[in-house]
Amino acid sequence: MEPGRSLFDLGGLLMELQGILGCDVDVVTEKGLRPRIREKVLKEALPL
Repeated sequence: MEPGRSLFDLGGLLMELQGILGCDVDVVTEKGLRPRIREKVLKEALPL
């Protein structure tokens, strides 16, 4: 998400994605990714 977004924005995105996809999802910021998996996740990420 772009800078300036709040925790409420992340929560809203989470709820919207779960409603659209019909399954549980995890939403984290880039900095919230664990270092061990960050590179792989960012490599596979697709913009929405």
